[in-house]
Amino acid sequence: MELPSDVREALLREAKSWILQNYGGRKRKLCEWNDHYTHLVSIRSTSLDGDRDKNRGRLIKLAQEGVIIERPRSYNGQMRSFTLPKCEIERIGQEAIEHWQRKGYVIGVMMDAIQEGPGDE
Repeated sequence: MELPSDVREALLREAKSWILQNYGGRKRKLCEWNDHYTHLVSIRSTSLDGDRDKNRGRLIKLAQEGVIIERPRSYNGQMRSFTLPKCEIERIGQEAIEHWQRKGYVIGVMMDAIQEGPGDE
């Protein structure tokens, strides 16, 4: 089975939010992708549009089929989270970097926040 587009987009949104760091005074810095971010990027049933219970069921089914990986929970009652194999998450991380570079950000350089249009993330 193939990764559904909405799951992929949720993972990409998550990756984009992690690598563009916010600092005081509307400063931002695009970070280089590394294992730290590979470990952080995951999604939950609330990351997807629609019914949370149905989304959780979809994510569990994808994990059972080996499309995504369920992360271990650190305590009972913690919300389930899911990710992709490392090579696929790294591919998504590179897409996230390319997205921000197209907007004008440079890896490792502190910059003023770039004004984005409606719908941009």
